[in-house]
Parts: sequence; structure tokens; C-alpha cells
Amino acid sequence: MKKLFTVTLALTAIATGAIIATGAMATVVSEKLFEYAGKIYQFRDLPAELQQNFFDNLVKAREQNLGVIDQAVLAIYVNNLAASENKSVLAAREQLLKVDPITDQEVQALYEQFKDQITLPLAQIQNQLRERMESVMIQEKLRGIIETAKKDNGFKLLLPALEVPLFDLDIAPFPAKGAKNSKVTIVEIGDYRCPHCKIATEAATSIVKQHGNEVRLVYIDLPVLTEGGISEKVMEGGYCARQQDKYWAYNAAAFAMQSELSLAAPAIIAQKIGLDSALFDSCMMSGKPAAYVQQSADFARSHGVSRTPTFFINGQRIHTNDPGIDLSRVVQEALSENP
Repeated sequence: MKKLFTVTLALTAIATGAIIATGAMATVVSEKLFEYAGKIYQFRDLPAELQQNFFDNLVKAREQNLGVIDQAVLAIYVNNLAASENKSVLAAREQLLKVDPITDQEVQALYEQFKDQITLPLAQIQNQLRERMESVMIQEKLRGIIETAKKDNGFKLLLPALEVPLFDLDIAPFPAKGAKNSKVTIVEIGDYRCPHCKIATEAATSIVKQHGNEVRLVYIDLPVLTEGGISEKVMEGGYCARQQDKYWAYNAAAFAMQSELSLAAPAIIAQKIGLDSALFDSCMMSGKPAAYVQQSADFARSHGVSRTPTFFINGQRIHTNDPGIDLSRVVQEALSENP
């Protein structure tokens, strides 16, 4: 099973060029950054967008340094193993990283599973597949060795933690569900046509329903899939639905028909959720919806957001690979800090 999992990762990487990375959740940078015209500037003196960009650079550097530390742990482990077994370091490393060869049958089985994504004949790509699959299996084994070495030798990370920027977000202009005095406020920045946003919104809505008045959800539009103007037009429809107090019904319906969204979608959704069509059409023809979508996008970008979905929880941006798990965990932590 583990072999199938690692091999699948390898094939996905070849087919899509995807890189899977984990984000660092940390805690604000307080040191002095620079002096200009006789004034000392600290992190907090930067505009919100630049604070976030500065922090993102620190996160990337920290992740790279964590990788270097893992390499150091591996090197110490291999050197000690070589000494204990009276072998060369190279021989000890080769012994540790030896994996079972990938068979022709395994290559072909996996190729058949994903050939629509690969689009190349098996004969042309099988050697590349085999090499990549073996490489990924070695990387998986490396991770296991490093984790075991850490566990068995009392590893403790002493690298200083980062502090996530805390923003005082002006969310009054945007649609919200939940009590205004809730302990936790989730701000989601999304695009109706973004597949991950659909999953993220479902997760966030479920959390609000689960926690009642303790958690509030705010939704902010950021068109990132802008070809054809469809995202913007659907977002404008959300503004007009809000004028009839049916924003969240519109939001849910738009995500539900995500694969069918078009320039005509707002009117279709309005009819589905029972909006007054005359009022809706009048709103859509005014300049207010477009101005609102621009306001939303400007808000997002002014806080360093360029991708969707992006979440802020109580003013701190979080990095999430799985909204269903990560959002729930951070919300629980925030609730425990604010009993």
C-alpha cells in the first residue's frame, strides 16, 4: 500500500509538474528593519501588504532552513551508523536507501491508471516513470529515517519561531454570517470558479454551523480566474443578491453550479433562489456591483493576497492544505484561547 502511495505521488508529479509543500504556521517580527530620513522603521510600520510579503519571505527561508536541519540529522545518523558497523559513510548510506526495484508490471499498471493525464505512449515514458518512481520511494524512505532518528535521539528544534502578522481587518463592507460578537472570525477570500474555494467554503460553513454564535464567517471576493469576465460577473450577482438579503443562498448556489458558471449565471441563480428579478436586473445594470467587486479585490491585494482560497482567522492569515482539517484545528485553538 505504501509503495502504491509513493508511486502515485511520483506519477502525479510527472503528469502535472505539481510540487507539494507544507506551510509553516508560526507566531510578530519586532526587530528594527531600516532607518530612513532619521526614523527607525519596524515591521509594524510597513503597509499591510508589505508586512505579509515580508513574512512570507521569512516563512520560505525558515522552511528551507528546516530542510537543512533535516539533512544535518541524516548526516549525523549515517555517520554514526557507519562508525558502529565499521563501514564507509557511502556504504552505510547506500544500505539505508536501498529500495525494491520498480517492476515493469507496476509501471504499466500505474501508466494505465493515469495515461489520460500523461498523454505520451508508455514506451516513450516508461524509463522516466521508473526513475521518478524510484526517486520518490527513496525520498519517502529518507523522511522515515529522519523521523526515526529524531524520535530515538531526543531531537528538539531550537530554531526561533516566527510570529504571524496580526491585522486589524476592516470587514464591515463584506457579507458575514454568525454573531458580530463571536469569539472567532473566519475571513475567506475566494473566487466562485476556483475548485479549492468550493471545498474551503463548504468546510468554513460547516465550522460555523458546528460552533453556532462562537464563530463568524466573512466572505470577500477576489477574481483570479478572470478570462471572459465570468468570475467578476458572478461576484456582481452576489452583491445584488445581498441587497435582497439572500447573499448566502446565492453564494451556495453559485458554488453548487461551479462547472456551469457563465455570464448568464447570475440571472439563473437569482431565479433559483427566488430573488425579485426586476430589482436584481436593475442592480446588475448599475455601477455598484462592479465597484464593490473592485473594492473587495483591492482589500485582498492590500493585505498581500493574490491566490484563492486564502483565510484569515482573528486577523492572522493561515496556511492550509486541507481546509476541513486545518481550519477546524485553528478555530479550536482560537476558541480555547478565548474561553
